[in-house]
Amino acid sequence: MKEAAQKKINKYERILEAAAKVFAEKGFHKARISDVAKLAGVADGTVYLYFQNKDDLLIKTFEFIMDEVNSVIRNIYENEPSHKERIKKLITAHYQLASRYPHAAELITFELRQSQKFMKEYENKKFKEYLRLIGTIIKEGQEAGDFSKSLSPYVTSRAIFGILNETMLQWIASKGKYRIDEISNTVMKIVLEGIA
Repeated sequence: MKEAAQKKINKYERILEAAAKVFAEKGFHKARISDVAKLAGVADGTVYLYFQNKDDLLIKTFEFIMDEVNSVIRNIYENEPSHKERIKKLITAHYQLASRYPHAAELITFELRQSQKFMKEYENKKFKEYLRLIGTIIKEGQEAGDFSKSLSPYVTSRAIFGILNETMLQWIASKGKYRIDEISNTVMKIVLEGIA
């Protein structure tokens, strides 16, 4: 019984990983469910057992990626007592994940905007959780006197996301012109000096 459940999870995750790659390489509009199924090593019909349509697959792929991102940030929050180190590690982790999973990074920065359903109808709970985690780090840093109390934690968390997203977009588009560690170090300096 457990083995059958594990196979089901593995198949589901294989489809999500294949979807991230196909959407990033072909673009949301040109990608086909059959492309995803082929890369995942499953029949086209199997994809429809788990996902309603291409928009649903895109959203679930985003949620799958964001679960990992949020898990990494939560781990930093729970295990790093220094507020400044939390921010440093958060920024480093963001770029490390992008470097390790470039298709996932491309999906988040480019392809999600191509889905009308995602942009207009989707209640983005995973992204709200991401912003809440960063906002909590900022707020606790303010209470400890490490960060400026004049800043809104919510606006600051969105600004940090904005700079991370935009520089990741630049890194993806440059195809290796910029080194990810250079971008990470520059962003870290801007953010830490900005919120100090």
